[in-house]
Amino acid sequence: MEQFCSIKIVDILNEEVVTYAVDVMLQNSGKVLDHVLVEMGYGLKPKGQNSKKQSTDQSDPEDIGKITAENKIVVDRSDLIPKVLTVNVGDEFCGVVAHIQTPEDFFCQQLQSGHKLAELQAALSEYCGQASPRSDFYPTIGDICCARFSEDDQWYRASVLAYASEESVLVGYVDYGNFEILSLTRLCPIIPKLLELPMQAIKCVLAGVKPSLGIWTPEAICLMKKIVQNKMVTVKVVDRLENSSLVELTDKSLTPSVNVTRALIDAGFAVEEKEMATDKPSGMKKASGSVPLGIEEVNPLKWTWVELAVDQTVDVVVCMMYNPGEFYCHVLRENGDGNWYRALVKDILPSGNVKVHFVDYGNAEEVTTDELQMIPSKFLQLPFQGIQCWLAATSSAENWKTIELPVNKTVQASILEIINPNLFYAIPDEMPENQEKLCILTAELLEYCNAQKSHLSYRPRIGDACCAKYTSDDFWYRAVVLGISDSNVKVLYADYGNIETLPLSRVQPIAASHLELPFQIIKCSLEVATTTSSINPLEGLRCHPRGHLGGSSPVPGSS
Repeated sequence: MEQFCSIKIVDILNEEVVTYAVDVMLQNSGKVLDHVLVEMGYGLKPKGQNSKKQSTDQSDPEDIGKITAENKIVVDRSDLIPKVLTVNVGDEFCGVVAHIQTPEDFFCQQLQSGHKLAELQAALSEYCGQASPRSDFYPTIGDICCARFSEDDQWYRASVLAYASEESVLVGYVDYGNFEILSLTRLCPIIPKLLELPMQAIKCVLAGVKPSLGIWTPEAICLMKKIVQNKMVTVKVVDRLENSSLVELTDKSLTPSVNVTRALIDAGFAVEEKEMATDKPSGMKKASGSVPLGIEEVNPLKWTWVELAVDQTVDVVVCMMYNPGEFYCHVLRENGDGNWYRALVKDILPSGNVKVHFVDYGNAEEVTTDELQMIPSKFLQLPFQGIQCWLAATSSAENWKTIELPVNKTVQASILEIINPNLFYAIPDEMPENQEKLCILTAELLEYCNAQKSHLSYRPRIGDACCAKYTSDDFWYRAVVLGISDSNVKVLYADYGNIETLPLSRVQPIAASHLELPFQIIKCSLEVATTTSSINPLEGLRCHPRGHLGGSSPVPGSS
């Protein structure tokens, strides 16, 4: 939206409103937009396209539904549908818990499949190790591929869950249950031989319990992990849900044996859940037909649209987007519109051109030096009319919230930044329970921030929430402003605890929707913050910055 691009007119539809079928060329990648949408799985190539209107790099229609593996053999997508490991009600097996989000969202593996999984791991390493890097692999959402896990650089089978950007995807490891965002360069097409073993991660829900406080607390999740992680447990399937198995988990290696459901109830983290009937959505009534209103006949007003010709290419700004089948563009005249406007010089570029900010409209543009003139003082009497705005709720420090911790509970945490005895920041040592939501939020922030215009004069205030671009991976994350200078801003990454100083160009206002999930850090103050003693009550505290960014997903197979 509102990005400069070039469009080529490929057809003209003379309907009630003149409509143009266009090819949109993306300037950053040089690719045609409809090809990218098809490659990313957001659209399908229409059948029976007029061959004269297809660009020369489109695939042969017979290749639709096929992909090329690393050995250059064309593989039909139907041969790449993974097998699902089926378990039935009443089944009982020895297994391991591979990944835990909450007691209502975790993954198990059957222990008897361990040697098969090891053989698969060796085959993946051999196949992907012989593959050459590809820059043209754009898997479709839902596709199974090989993915190179960021923490151990080993190859695993993964499903593409979403595109975080043009060059990165959110993947889920189908044999373990964890997930992460990866660059497309860390993916590799898979072959049918590597899909013979069914997906080993069994999605589970713990039977017989619900959280006593309405949500699963970090302490409850920690207790469950302490009981089952890195242990062989007995898994009994007691019911089937839509896409999960309702299971009981028991550690029989101890005497007496430990049932996870009973342990959570006894610790006060859960209550027994009685059988509940699933509410079925009621049917929607169709809207009744509307009665047309009488309209007084008037002489039609005369107006015209900009006229373009087939095969004409013009520069445009997309100004309104309904869907890929209906959007509106504003045609940019060559060399602008030829008029002069008031502007501020923002930067002199290495090319000799100048980046300016049009102060009465808010847009920025690169111009040549012969398109600049000194402005007379009489044209500065009217105040600049372009007022930079953002919703108060999007960046105010009063509108973000942190995770809630139980009263009178001792929590192990790392002190991140000390402002004064009444305000310092910390982060619990336990892994966050909503890690999957954090990954999805990261993908949303990437899409949101990359689509925004540059905020040339955005200056957040201390304590504000914002989006910050992390130096190590160039991804956008939620952050809290700790300090600000003329050109830099010191931020605390609100879900991971890292602290760094960034140039102002690497921070952006944050949308209110991205503040709904509580920050993983906690704001603290000492219970007794005032003292007449000369001893500083914070003198004994130590700061321990944490390196969570880029390394928060569990390692596949670590169980």
